[in-house]
Amino acid sequence: MMGADSSGGASMRPALYRLLLLVAAGSLAPSAPAQTVTGTILGVVRDSSGAAVPGANVTARNARTGFERSTLSDPTGAYLIPNLPVGQYAVTAELQGFRRFIQEGITLEVDANARVDATLQVGQMTESVTVTAESTGVETRAAAIGEVVDRGRIQELPLNGRNAMALAAVVPGVVSVSAPTAVTNGRSGPSVTVAGGRNTQNEFRFDGTSHHNLTHNSGLNLPAPDALQEFRVVTSSYSAEYGRNAGGVIVAVTRAGTNEFHGAAWNYLRNKSLNARNFFADDKPDLKQNQFGFTFGAPIRRSRTFVFGSYQGIRIRETQLFATAQPPSAAERGGNFAASALKPRDPSTGQAFPGNIIPADRFDPVAARIVERYVPLPNSTGGRRVDLVSRPTDGDQYLARVDHNFGRSNTANLRFFHDRNERVFQNGNISPYGPNREALGVDNWALHDTHTFSSRLLNEVHVGVSRVDTRTESLDSTRLEDLGARLPGVIPSQLSNVTVDGFFTLDSGLNYIEHGNIYQLGDSVSWFRGRHTLKLGGEFERTEMINRASTATNGLFRFDGSVSGNAFADLLLGKPRSLDQSSPYDRVVKGYNWYVFVQDDLRLTPRLTLNLGLRYELFRPYHHVHDWTNTYRAGLRSTVTPAAPPGMVFPGDAGISRGLVPVDKNNLAPRLGFAWDVRGDGRTSLRAFYGLFYEDQRSDIWTYPAVNQPFVIREFINNPFSLSDPYRGRVNPFPYIYTPGTAKFSFPMGLFTVPASEITAPYVHQMSLSLEKALPGELVVKAAYVGKLAHNLLRMVQKNPALYIPGRSTTANTDDRRVLFPGTYSSFREVATNSNAAYHSLELSVNRRFRDGLTFLGSYTMGKLLDYYSAQNLGQTPQDPASQSADRSRSDEDRHHVFVTSFIYELPFERRQAGFAGRIAGGWSVSGIVRMGSGLPVWIRSDRDNSLTGVGFDRPDLVGDPIRSHASRDDMIQQFFNTAAFTANQAGSYGNAGRNILSGPAYATTDLAVIKAVRVSERGGSVQFRAEFFNAFNQVNFGGPEARLSNRNFGRIQTAGSPRIVQFALRYQF
Repeated sequence: MMGADSSGGASMRPALYRLLLLVAAGSLAPSAPAQTVTGTILGVVRDSSGAAVPGANVTARNARTGFERSTLSDPTGAYLIPNLPVGQYAVTAELQGFRRFIQEGITLEVDANARVDATLQVGQMTESVTVTAESTGVETRAAAIGEVVDRGRIQELPLNGRNAMALAAVVPGVVSVSAPTAVTNGRSGPSVTVAGGRNTQNEFRFDGTSHHNLTHNSGLNLPAPDALQEFRVVTSSYSAEYGRNAGGVIVAVTRAGTNEFHGAAWNYLRNKSLNARNFFADDKPDLKQNQFGFTFGAPIRRSRTFVFGSYQGIRIRETQLFATAQPPSAAERGGNFAASALKPRDPSTGQAFPGNIIPADRFDPVAARIVERYVPLPNSTGGRRVDLVSRPTDGDQYLARVDHNFGRSNTANLRFFHDRNERVFQNGNISPYGPNREALGVDNWALHDTHTFSSRLLNEVHVGVSRVDTRTESLDSTRLEDLGARLPGVIPSQLSNVTVDGFFTLDSGLNYIEHGNIYQLGDSVSWFRGRHTLKLGGEFERTEMINRASTATNGLFRFDGSVSGNAFADLLLGKPRSLDQSSPYDRVVKGYNWYVFVQDDLRLTPRLTLNLGLRYELFRPYHHVHDWTNTYRAGLRSTVTPAAPPGMVFPGDAGISRGLVPVDKNNLAPRLGFAWDVRGDGRTSLRAFYGLFYEDQRSDIWTYPAVNQPFVIREFINNPFSLSDPYRGRVNPFPYIYTPGTAKFSFPMGLFTVPASEITAPYVHQMSLSLEKALPGELVVKAAYVGKLAHNLLRMVQKNPALYIPGRSTTANTDDRRVLFPGTYSSFREVATNSNAAYHSLELSVNRRFRDGLTFLGSYTMGKLLDYYSAQNLGQTPQDPASQSADRSRSDEDRHHVFVTSFIYELPFERRQAGFAGRIAGGWSVSGIVRMGSGLPVWIRSDRDNSLTGVGFDRPDLVGDPIRSHASRDDMIQQFFNTAAFTANQAGSYGNAGRNILSGPAYATTDLAVIKAVRVSERGGSVQFRAEFFNAFNQVNFGGPEARLSNRNFGRIQTAGSPRIVQFALRYQF
């Protein structure tokens, strides 16, 4: 249901206002969700007979900083000490008439509950009983499902690229992870696919503040692993404190200074000597990679003030592999196609060229110059072109943190993180066409304060600032005009993009600047009364996105063989299938969000806890700071811009707010769960959960309208006259720069993209049921069902398809057949929230905590994700706008089976390293990660507008069984599926082949690390040598097959994953 802001609409129900005021009244300031960077220690105090002991004083003391906090056990003997900084703790319980109880060696993890039960024995308080033991590791207080990647795993597991986010892959329920070594573009940061969620639906928190890109909601790189204490991945069923997104929550915490000086220095080295070559490469790429840095932590005032800092640099000098292009042969370059599989037709006659040779005087002169200057001959098997092109990358990151204890009642910390990376790289698959330079700068500030008013009342405040700056520029200023074309208006100067289907892609990249800023202020109050643990709070968030770019100013030409039957022949003839060109754009949008929540963990009995929560989220639509946006309302004419075509309206027109759509004010999210300690000993738990989760809107919903006319002129021309003179017979509107008050329109308008008249927040029903059991030998096993039903997901729909008129329809007259104002509106895309998804899974895991030198975590996830639309890029639309349900299928991100195991094993000899022989033989360990999974879906598409409807996402007709067996690996590569089972859909009709009906190749990989540590001082200093092997057994993991019917490589596999990579490291730590 939609409410409205001042622009109009129904008022909110008074009851909802009263509820929000009640929740806000409990909070000391407008404040924060998902900011938890602490943990909780809880348990029960009993005497030796098992009877509850009320009134006992229980104290948790951090072993390294001296920080401590106390509480009293309640009438049932239970106690709870929340909001403790993560780390190593000792718990003391004492009461007059009993010996003091002390348990040491307790590891408190982020957002975790560590259970420590105390047994008091009769005696004097001056006597004590000390136990060294961990908690059981079984969650008995909360229904949330997730896993902590602790410091031991971060430090010891092999980590390709040293991006700790990659270790999220070991968490049950995580289907896939992308974690680049150095992020040079804010849109290509770490992404995680979690338990049926889209990889755009996750919440990334770094020391309590947001750490993500606003456009695609991908994460940003974390500091060096040595600067991280741990991070937690919550895959499902989290409390009302968490929100803003409906996928997973990733919470990372940095290390802090302690009462002891501590630090490390390292250098990780790679070169190509021991690496394997990629399956499709003839040689190994050159590589010299260094990752080096240090950390240092120290006390300024013992047990009061601490500092911690880190630095890491990365220098990569590598060559980039190009192995997918299949450039024309020498004969084809000269126009001779006699030996080619696809014989071209003369478009002027419809007949084959004499001798299958195109006369040289028919060559387009610009095409001939492009081929001569930029297109090389094949140099590898199968007619491929394999090149290795230099791609340098440099990066530096800095982190500084200060912690201060103002006494037992108040702690605070301030942390700053800076990350900057830059690279030079090549787009397309032919070099050296249009190199690009790309740089990313990230600054993240976090201030966190915890104040204890009493043992039953605490307050947390956090302030966060995140700034992301991406800049990309083309390094070749040559224009197509310099090669003889009539194509003015290219701003700034750069080469045009030329795609020749099945042969090669010449891509000069783009020039753009993007800034994303997030400002946060948050607060939460924790109150403990009787059986209730109440937490309430909220957050105010302001976001800004500035994007200035020239996405298609250079002109994007595509040749697909639709003119002659051979795409390269089309190029020689200068007959493109399409031209896409635009003027530069300037998108500056801002948004404001409010969140409030209340969470009550109600301990009904000593063994049963209810998790009750309610969250409210207000996502205000983004708006352009200059109101340079527009939308469509049928039957209206703009008074703000009278020259606009019918239906196009602007902010300030009747009923049109700055955000273009009404504010969705109905986002109440209840959460209900329970945790049952089955036997009351903390070793077996049964947990269940249901919750409603809403998703914040992506900023690009509102940046799309900023590139509509009149702010940006974008021409999409079907069958332009020629490559040399594409605008012959048309008005060329370029160059064009928009200035207020000078609205200009060019008809047909080209691409027009707007939000639907109502944009509601996507929401997800989450359900889970889990059973967890502690077994002897420090083992914890868990089985869980996780289900998610998603509604109102984002999807883009073509609202202006062309009518098919038998015998009179061609691609050239598509815009004249549009259903809305033919000749005025062309492609008209609407971003709507009307898509659904469903996910059901079984998660099994076994976790052995570190004992006798061994720890491991193994998991298996079997799941199925169905949806109608799953593209991260909103550009994809259903093939049939009138039958969107026909697109329901397996999601693009669906993997039926995922198995992951990770382990760390200290070899069981000479662990004390006594004497010279002990130093040589001792200190050895091995660690590893094994991953296996089924293949991702394959979306078979025509890649041509065979239906002649102007939608552009036709699928072919299925006329046979697409599954085929493979006689050999080479046979599988050459034809992964039965290509004869597909044929082009007929004119005027959509293909009957379903979406994602095939599965791509499965994958399996093993990463190993062999580590030798030598103690160099009695105070804990050590030198460590590491040898790490990524894809140690050089398993070939093939990419998906070519899925475009019109491509001459249809059904063929052309890519493979990384081969074996070897890395050596030397570390010193103290």
